[in-house]
Amino acid sequence: GTVLACAEQEVSLNLVYTLSVLAYGFSTIWGLVTDKIGPKLSNLISGTILFAGVLLLAFSDSKTCDAFIPACCLVSFGGPSAYWSNFHTTNLLGKTRYMMVSLYSGLWIAGGLMLTIVQNIHFGVGYSRRDCLLVIAGLVFFFWAMNALCMSPFHKYEPDERVSIRFIWQEII
Repeated sequence: GTVLACAEQEVSLNLVYTLSVLAYGFSTIWGLVTDKIGPKLSNLISGTILFAGVLLLAFSDSKTCDAFIPACCLVSFGGPSAYWSNFHTTNLLGKTRYMMVSLYSGLWIAGGLMLTIVQNIHFGVGYSRRDCLLVIAGLVFFFWAMNALCMSPFHKYEPDERVSIRFIWQEII
């Protein structure tokens, strides 16, 4: 890749933004996908897409590996898809599920600050952007894998369905 002048860089960033917003828009179909293939498979697929996007973003560099467009598109599609896939898990919580949905929604909104946090850690503390994003990729992998493998059902939970961890383990085995 080449180092871009300011005007070229602005056009390139606009393209990243436009395609990422388009990918985000396509993620709205994921609720239908989750209903069709079930939360467990949906969660595994969307988490993998998100993980791949963050990992690709970590290794993207405008000089050697300019993969910002596919990385941002994967994150923009995989993040909301993973968010929608996890809503069935809240049915495990009975009467407190509404509080969990609120907390989950707040965490989703706070997730929009992740790149700002990475930038502040990079410039303020001195850690590389790659290291920060690799930590995020590891957290994404861990939490989505644990949720998908241990808590997501093969079928969708109905509201007020009595579900126990024992029931989920029976589905896994």
